[in-house]
Amino acid sequence: MIKHDNMSHFLVVIYKISLDDSPTIASISSYFNSFSDEKAKEIELIIWDNSPRPDYSGLSKLENILPINIRYVHTPENKPLSVIYNSVAAGLDDNDYLTLLD
Repeated sequence: MIKHDNMSHFLVVIYKISLDDSPTIASISSYFNSFSDEKAKEIELIIWDNSPRPDYSGLSKLENILPINIRYVHTPENKPLSVIYNSVAAGLDDNDYLTLLD
């Protein structure tokens, strides 16, 4: 991922649901799909998948249709939300924004 000033990160935590079936992913996908290439460079969608099995086929579909940066993290041990939030927040720059969608 390329770092820019004032990046906006959107974290979606899923559990035992495919990316294709997630209402949150569907909603934000239609929103992000309208972004210009320049604006899309400032956006990162972080999908944290706590499911037993990863959904790489759903991820591939998203990467093909969305103009934004996508980071996919799979933790089959079903980590607590506090651990996930702190892990993501610790990796952000001071000028970044984080929106939690779970």
